[in-house]
Amino acid sequence: MRTVLPLSLIVVLLCSCGTGLPKNEYFNYFNGFMEGSYIEVKQGEYIYQLQVRPAEYMALNENKTSNTLSSSEIEESISEYEEDLDFCLRISSTKHEDVLEKGNLSPTDYYKRIELLTTSFPLMIAGTTQTDTIYPSLHHFERAYKIRPFIQVLFTLSKGSPMPEDILFEDFIFQDGVQIKFKDFQDYYKNLPKLKL
Repeated sequence: MRTVLPLSLIVVLLCSCGTGLPKNEYFNYFNGFMEGSYIEVKQGEYIYQLQVRPAEYMALNENKTSNTLSSSEIEESISEYEEDLDFCLRISSTKHEDVLEKGNLSPTDYYKRIELLTTSFPLMIAGTTQTDTIYPSLHHFERAYKIRPFIQVLFTLSKGSPMPEDILFEDFIFQDGVQIKFKDFQDYYKNLPKLKL
């Protein structure tokens, strides 16, 4: 009996992987930053979590207040996001400190970090292949106003470019240009769950 239970659990998991996740579970998987929805790199006293936001998630997020959304309406909304790769980069402290204030900064240094996040961030992050570097076409720094112990930057890479192999972030905001490399991006991307409509 002990071996039947784990085996049946494996069969259920394999079957559910093939069919995808229902709308609410799929949305919550990305929105809640569930394990596996991101690539994580720890460097010094910082944690960097990079999450791709698939077109399906973006469509659900756009329509999250609608309870009566049909599959065809979701598919139509998905098509609007398929031309780009959307990302969320979350940066937090290993000590659960406010990262914008980490290091007992002066008010000038605090606002300098905000300025870098809002203006210079696209020059610090890129998708890379063996022959190409792809910089963001759009980005948006989400202010947390001390409500959350992390910051998030949303950014978009054009899908017209080759699929990145790695994502590189040169952290001039918190760590004087330390290079953070999110490796094996394509493997991570291929293993993300699918949306079941």
